[in-house]
Amino acid sequence: ELVITAAHCVGNGSARQIGFGPSGNSRTRQATCYRHPNYNGNATNDFGYCELSQAVDDVPIIPPLFGCEVNEYIVNGQPVTIVGYGETNNGSAGTKYEVETTITGYQNGEVFIGGGGKDACSGDSGGPVYVQLDDGSWRVFGITSYGGQCGQGGVYGNIATNLAWVEQQTGIDI
Repeated sequence: ELVITAAHCVGNGSARQIGFGPSGNSRTRQATCYRHPNYNGNATNDFGYCELSQAVDDVPIIPPLFGCEVNEYIVNGQPVTIVGYGETNNGSAGTKYEVETTITGYQNGEVFIGGGGKDACSGDSGGPVYVQLDDGSWRVFGITSYGGQCGQGGVYGNIATNLAWVEQQTGIDI
């Protein structure tokens, strides 16, 4: 019913097509998207959501990292997985890729991740960052926000800082 993304990827009340699957244009759904009212260019509020016109029931739902888990898993050195449809080393985009890297810092709702050639790239904005818990389950915690050159590390928003706003706006218990 709901997709979390970056505010800089959507406008308030904007119509979008959201793709699911191995390529960004496969299995699309129509959606109406909204951005956080306090978005000002940093990752803390670079947060938006899209309400799908038709629910998706063939993609696993990964719950958000929340509560005590945030303090336990958003720490320097924590392994994470970034997923996106953006550019790759050969300049192509549109195919879903993932990369494993680590958290390098956290401050004021912004999570610093990657470097050494492992990072998100242009076109990955709004995509998820996952962490695997000790019990083997996965949680989504980050939204790709901004960064420098591909592979040098980037800045990601912490979903937990904005969940209450999304729940209030949508009436959906995330």
